[in-house]
Amino acid sequence: MNCCCLVKFFNLYLLDEQQRSEISCRHSALPPQLAPFDDFFAKGGSKTIAFVYQETEVPGIECGRTFPGTAKGAIIMRLFLANLSETCLTGLCPFFVRTKIDVPVNIKNIHEEIYFSMLDAAEGLLKGTRNLLSKIMMPAVCATENWGALNQSKHGEKDKQNFKDTITRYIHFLDGMQACIEGTVQLKTASNIEFARLVSFEDVKAAAADVDMVHQLEEALMMWYKQIEQVLTESDQMRKEADASGPLTELEHWKRMSAKFNSIIEHIKGPECKAVVNVLNINRSKTLKLWRELDARITDCANEAKDNVKFLYTLEKVCQPLYNCDPVTMAKSIQNLINAIRMIHSVSQYYNTSERMTSLFIKVTNQMVTACRAYITDNGTSGIWEQDTQDIIKKIQDCIYLFREYQSCFHKTKKQTLERPGEKPFEVSEMYIFGKFEGFCKRLEKITRMITAVKTFSVLGQSTIEGIDTLASKFQNIYLTMKKKQYDILAPRKAEFEVDFAEFMVQISNLEACFIQLGLSR
Repeated sequence: MNCCCLVKFFNLYLLDEQQRSEISCRHSALPPQLAPFDDFFAKGGSKTIAFVYQETEVPGIECGRTFPGTAKGAIIMRLFLANLSETCLTGLCPFFVRTKIDVPVNIKNIHEEIYFSMLDAAEGLLKGTRNLLSKIMMPAVCATENWGALNQSKHGEKDKQNFKDTITRYIHFLDGMQACIEGTVQLKTASNIEFARLVSFEDVKAAAADVDMVHQLEEALMMWYKQIEQVLTESDQMRKEADASGPLTELEHWKRMSAKFNSIIEHIKGPECKAVVNVLNINRSKTLKLWRELDARITDCANEAKDNVKFLYTLEKVCQPLYNCDPVTMAKSIQNLINAIRMIHSVSQYYNTSERMTSLFIKVTNQMVTACRAYITDNGTSGIWEQDTQDIIKKIQDCIYLFREYQSCFHKTKKQTLERPGEKPFEVSEMYIFGKFEGFCKRLEKITRMITAVKTFSVLGQSTIEGIDTLASKFQNIYLTMKKKQYDILAPRKAEFEVDFAEFMVQISNLEACFIQLGLSR
């Protein structure tokens, strides 16, 4: 489909009314019903107008066109003006949007007043919306430099980042919804059974007396049994997760599990499965014992997933500062987050195990470290050595403060659970919970020592003391060697840093010794 034709049509339509009338007489291809276009271009009119290009049945003559050589009810590819609230979108949807309607659109301002884009729903509306946001909208937002008043606002950069974060969160939400849909289980169809003959009680009794029919139904039940058993086995296996996964990934996981188990229960409660169980129940089939045990297990799993989703949803709001705020602001909300986790630990029926609580706290830690790294590097745009010394040291101190506040709030809450009668105490591994953040802070302290040394010796090049230029040259070599390292200096697990840091500090110590020999000191 050539979308340029739509744009050309818009330009043609915006000619004055007399010209349009003359053109419409000469060009029968112009749509006969132009009211939606009048409304879209008028002052105070509609903000959107949309078209759809997809497979449809051949329309009747009321559309104003004929389709020679096509039979009634045939399917063709067709472009038409659409009311999206009444159209099942399965193809391409080019659309035009007006950001404001206080002035009419004309040939002079159309390029300023109207925005054009296209949604591809060929793989589903959900995936099409996600792709439109992530591949078109978000790159356009990130590339935008003219933010109007926000460029002069005191909090402009923060507001812009919050806006981008909101879009990113929504994209992740759509990803989660898509994962839930794709994660649903479609049990195999028992195509050899005529379920229409198993509707009435008489039908069921007759089938229960038919040996061949009972055998077929038992095979169908065991086919579903094995498929459901496989799902349960896979769900019990250890989850593979990214090292940096945050607490909201836990919510997404249980939402997917809930969707998966519920899809199985829908099948179990469906007419086909019920018909099979009813026949085998009358026949007193031995396969029903296994089936009922499996039914109880899948029901318990579904209840667990549903319960976990319910409680983890309470974290969604209190977790937002971990994803949107700087460490200082984040520190103010830590107690609220830990209180929410405490509530889950105290009240939830399934999620309050030591393993799950530890895992959840680890994910909180992961997100804090991720947020601190983004804060220090200005979301990956500024390196450690490229920033002002005082600024980077202040950022590092903020991150270390967050870690201490996190530990303090945790220990305060843990003490309260021990002192309150009847409340289950936190039985979690503090080494696993705080280990990553503690290692990160130790890395930051070493980086601070290096930055401080760089600041101290960077003035050497400005000195006029005799012999100092040699020391200044040595320092520059030390500094540039460290600066050129290609690995991520903020990654706590990068062992190369420890070697490079030790070597850097030895070289700085040797440099200080040279100062002493010259009769100087720092």
